[in-house]
Amino acid sequence: MLPQTSGIYSITTIQGKVYYGSAINFKERLELHMCLLRHKRHYNKTIQKAYNKYKDHGFIFRIEMECKRKDLLKNEQKYLDMFYSQPQCLNVARFATSPLGKA
Repeated sequence: MLPQTSGIYSITTIQGKVYYGSAINFKERLELHMCLLRHKRHYNKTIQKAYNKYKDHGFIFRIEMECKRKDLLKNEQKYLDMFYSQPQCLNVARFATSPLGKA
């Protein structure tokens, strides 16, 4: 069971590709990702393609770190700075954007 806290998470596909994001509430953010995927509306086309092929079994949702809400963007940017240029990174945006209003 996911905690209802904020922090940085990753989604790893069965192919070993990784997406990094921030969440105000981990549980709600995962539920939003899964809803978008199930309805074929996820904004990340690579993640959507993997979901279409492997369904729920093709992903690992992992909490990378918990942090205060005010530190979300700073900490997400640290992950993007470390992993964005690596071929397995699925993030489209190079810079962290505001998670406010997103679960």
